[in-house]
Parts: sequence; C-alpha cells; structure tokens
Amino acid sequence: KEDVYVVSLMQDSKKHDGTPLISSERLSLDDNLKALMKANGYTYKVKVVGSQTEVGIGEAKIESFILLDANGNDITENYQFELKPAKLHVYRYDLTISSETLEKTYDKTALTNGDTEYTLKVDEDGGEAAGHTITVTFNGSQTAVGQSGNRFAVKIVDGDGKDVSVEYNIHAEGGQLRVLPRTLKVQSGTAYQEYDEENPKVLTCEQVVVLTDQCDGLLEGHTIKATFPAESSQVERGQQTNKFTVKVYDEKGNDVSSCYSLEYVYGILLVY
Repeated sequence: KEDVYVVSLMQDSKKHDGTPLISSERLSLDDNLKALMKANGYTYKVKVVGSQTEVGIGEAKIESFILLDANGNDITENYQFELKPAKLHVYRYDLTISSETLEKTYDKTALTNGDTEYTLKVDEDGGEAAGHTITVTFNGSQTAVGQSGNRFAVKIVDGDGKDVSVEYNIHAEGGQLRVLPRTLKVQSGTAYQEYDEENPKVLTCEQVVVLTDQCDGLLEGHTIKATFPAESSQVERGQQTNKFTVKVYDEKGNDVSSCYSLEYVYGILLVY
C-alpha cells in the first residue's frame, strides 16, 4: 500500500480589527514526509484559500500542494497526500487562565484540583465587563505515581446564557498534578553464631521489618515480599552484610513497588 503523506495547515488567529484574517500558510508535515524531503532535497509550493473578518471561526484550506524535486521539477503525482484545513479565529478578547501545580503522596486515591483557586486574566472590556460569565471546569486526575496536566475546560456565556466562547482567545496555562511515591524504609535482621569448627553451619536471617516511624509506611492491604541472595549468608568467622531486596504487592497480588521509594537498612551476619 502506498504511503499517504499528511499535510496540515496550521491555525491562525487575531483580534478583531475589521480587516480579514488570512492564513499565514504555515504547514505541519508528518514525520514521514519530512524524512522524504530531507533525504532527497525536496521542497514544496502551497496555495491557501479562505479568510475570516468578523468575530468567529472560519476555515482556511489548502487549494494546492506541489512537491518539487532538487531540480525544481513537479513530482506531486508520484505521491499521495492528505491535505487538512485549519481554523481562522477572529476574537474580541484575550483570556489567560492558569491552574496550580498540586502534589501529594500516593495513597490509592485520585489527586484533582478540587477547590484550589485558579488565576484568570482578561481584557478590561471582556468578562464581567461585557456581561459574560466565565466558567472553568477542572477535569484532570492523577492516581498512580507520576504526573499529568491539571487540565480544565472553559465555557463563556452572555447574560442570556448564549455560549460566546468564540469571542475569546483562550490561553490555557495548566499546572501539573503530581503523585509522589511513598517512602518505605525496610531493615533486615541481624544474627550471631559461634563458629563450629567440626560442623560449620550456614548463618542466615531472613527477617525484614518496616521502620514505620521513619517513613510513610505501607498502605492498608499492601504487603512486602523480601528476597535474599545466596551471598547473604556467613559460614566462616567474620561478618557479612545481610543484603536483600523487596517488592510490594497490593490486595490482588499486583506488583506496586513503583508506588514506593525504597530505602534499605542492612543487618549483620556475624560468626565469631
């Protein structure tokens, strides 16, 4: 199947001044087309039609897209293209809305914006001055350890309840929702044994405790499973660090170790 290269016209906008908004003819080319052009020294010519004068959203379309080889020859017919239009937005007011960056320690529940305040900046003749009501609805959520945008949707209505959002150029400056791993400090046991020259014995100690007073600790329903390598043992006189690793599992047996920041404290295996 022959590749179809996507050529997208980029959106343009401006404040209403009574003159037409015409496309700047900026294009977004898909990665495959970029690679093809770079490898072969291709260029292109584009013609765009469409304009918008009054407040509202119009459309600009790619009337023609001509691909040229390194010698300037038209090679468009050798390829298939999907040409995508773009919006032309003429607005009355600039509006900037900023959400906060919030964070919490992982606790299996979702972090959302809740009642946290947001910042709103609008032209002095827009918003309430124009008899408009601006409603911001937050829809971002983060449960697992990691981060995502503190996203929101904006709706603006006039005094009659008519949606007039199109009259605004909305700049969204979203913060982040960050869920941090729980700290978990675990310690292996310490054991002592007298050396028996006639019948040497292997000294091990596979006891592990969570130092709950020094970390966030395990969530309810979560358990740990410790693994001790073969070298965490001592036979001859001397001592050995009692090293181990831990994985954390939830109620369903899923590995949730990534939700924890583990700190290890190693005990001692001493044969004297």
